[in-house]
Amino acid sequence: MEETVLFISDNMRCWNSRKPGFTKFNTYLGRIVVTNQRFVFLSSGGSKLGAILGANLLGGALLGPLILGKSLTKGLELEALSNEGSFDLAFNEITFIDAIRRWDFAGYLTVQFNGEGRSFMKDPFGMNLSVFREIAEIVEIEQIRQNKV
Repeated sequence: MEETVLFISDNMRCWNSRKPGFTKFNTYLGRIVVTNQRFVFLSSGGSKLGAILGANLLGGALLGPLILGKSLTKGLELEALSNEGSFDLAFNEITFIDAIRRWDFAGYLTVQFNGEGRSFMKDPFGMNLSVFREIAEIVEIEQIRQNKV
């Protein structure tokens, strides 16, 4: 079966835990790609927190595009799978996926697999929970489809 991209979301912040933290330290900035065969996180290779802070000190050259809706991760392609923090999961590896609203009303996506977990939030200002629900639904539908084949 030919692999088809079903969903892409840029500027996603990834924590190596089932729940997101309250800081951006020890996170990865990247892009979620869901295909008809797998769930992929393409990391930029780091948190980029230092770059964002440095840009703020230099007049906001990097933060400005984020505020205007431009993406820092739009150019990431499958070659980025070799970057630190990137991973790809076949749907049969995913044991749990859900969109969750935290106590502070921030929405996040949690993905659990092989005894591990990752959580995602949109950077820099969060994301509507409905988008995370859409990602979770796509993954669940594809899991069902693959089990029937």
